[in-house]
Amino acid sequence: MSVPDKDIMEVALDLFAEKGYASVSTREIAQKAGITEMTLFRKFQTKRNLFSRILLETWDADLTRKALEGISIEKPRAAFQRCLEVLYKVFRSQKRMTKVLANSPEVRDAELMAVTDGRLRILIREIRDFLDRVFKRASEMSDQPARGAFEDFDPSLLSLHVVAHLLGLFFLEDVIKMESAIPWETLMGDLASKIDKSWPC
Repeated sequence: MSVPDKDIMEVALDLFAEKGYASVSTREIAQKAGITEMTLFRKFQTKRNLFSRILLETWDADLTRKALEGISIEKPRAAFQRCLEVLYKVFRSQKRMTKVLANSPEVRDAELMAVTDGRLRILIREIRDFLDRVFKRASEMSDQPARGAFEDFDPSLLSLHVVAHLLGLFFLEDVIKMESAIPWETLMGDLASKIDKSWPC
């Protein structure tokens, strides 16, 4: 019975996250996946290629885009907070990959990091496009458009701030193991309120 590539990659990612990339052999991956090492090589050629495939497919930008598109923007403040919730879930779903990248210096070379950079750029673009729609809707609903933060609103800059904020929080929680004394919902609510004090709703 053939084992799907996706299942093999799941096994490999679990092992990489648990032990670190360098400490996991292709034989161990194959045994845990229920295939021969030769089959693993036939499918992925090398351990590096296997990890590259995992890196490419772990961050599914299309899923993030669809999730953001599914958020109603009729209530801009609520839409922004919902956006933060969706993004936090996206980052939480990358927990294993984050551990590998944080604890395995050997995978942080230019070629593999270019893949990570590309995925983050796509994510930031999707957030930017969503926030652009949200703020346009907020301006339409306001009786005093373009006031406060709307005057200088830059969706590209804000999307970077959002990603940096979430990455920092995630890094503290999952890499440093520092538990925040402030609930995540409160932190996100505070971020949302700082964007503009005069959301029309």
